[in-house]
Amino acid sequence: MLFRATGVLLIVVAAAGVAYPLWWNHRSATVGAHLIKHEQYIIHQVVASPTVARQVCALPTGTTGTPSVATSANGGKKAKNPSVAGLPDVAGLLEAPSIHLVAPVQHGSSNSTLAVAVGHDTSTSWPAPNKTSIFLAHDVSWFSNINHLAAGDTILWRQPCSTTTYKVVKSLIRHPGQPLPTYPKGTVMLVTCYPTNALWYTPDRYVVIAEYAGTTRTAPPVAVPPASLPTKSQSAASPEMPFLALPPSLAATGVTLQDNEVLLGQLRIQGNPSISIKQSPIPLDASNLGIELYFAAMHAAAHYSTDPTWWDDIAPQVANHAPWPNTAPLNVTEQINGNNITSMSLCSPAKTVTETVVAQMLVITSVGPGCS
Repeated sequence: MLFRATGVLLIVVAAAGVAYPLWWNHRSATVGAHLIKHEQYIIHQVVASPTVARQVCALPTGTTGTPSVATSANGGKKAKNPSVAGLPDVAGLLEAPSIHLVAPVQHGSSNSTLAVAVGHDTSTSWPAPNKTSIFLAHDVSWFSNINHLAAGDTILWRQPCSTTTYKVVKSLIRHPGQPLPTYPKGTVMLVTCYPTNALWYTPDRYVVIAEYAGTTRTAPPVAVPPASLPTKSQSAASPEMPFLALPPSLAATGVTLQDNEVLLGQLRIQGNPSISIKQSPIPLDASNLGIELYFAAMHAAAHYSTDPTWWDDIAPQVANHAPWPNTAPLNVTEQINGNNITSMSLCSPAKTVTETVVAQMLVITSVGPGCS
């Protein structure tokens, strides 16, 4: 009886170990879309109803400070805004029409915030005349394309009761702590890691600076607002994340980056990805799964002579199971068509592993020579 109970407990623990990362990746991929949908609905309601406008209109305020390139900030007060059950508050929408960016913004820049939204640096003001506002996001996420913003392009800070307009004046590459220029009319600064497709830790930051151009007190209607507020149970217009189905004994060998330290290279996106997926946390989350499968394959190959079942579980159609060393850099290339991640290739000097999404499960379909 004791052995049976122990066996059941191990199965439950293994199931939880698989379910939790799947839940986290699904949350990261869908919450941002929920936040955008919710804020667009509130904006539409304010435009359509003076009664709603009187209830909702209240610009959030923040602290002010001398701007510098930020690397992190702690979460602060939440902006006042009607929230969706089970979802965090959203302060407003940050938009850059020339690169099709529409991103939800939350106050602070904790890991949980940046996993689903753009963060607002708590040491700076919210967008306003004569103030400086800094917004931060991970590279390979909401700000993956801000390096394509050019002087004169428009950046919008959209809230239910107002839309604040800024015009891009310049872009800079800076180290943490380096001072940033100030402008008497006020600015918004978009900050992300540089290069914007880096998977490794980089101290450099890419900064887009846009100068205040004016505020319109009534927001224009947004395109086709939802019929009702989204709820936690509603599905967002975003793709499903691929998932892994690793044998628990193989996963227990340690398949994360923490267990297999290696210098990461770049994340490249190929195919015809939609703007919404390219400028979201989804490619980064998917690459993390791909990296785990890469290390799982490396461990399975190393143990093939004693336990071939590991390899057969994750790469049943691949005959090349020769072991390889953990070498750097490890680059990831994702093939994305529309809103669907179809495959990814992980390439190191030692080996190239191709992973394909089959029925939403990520499996290894080929193993070949490494890349330089």
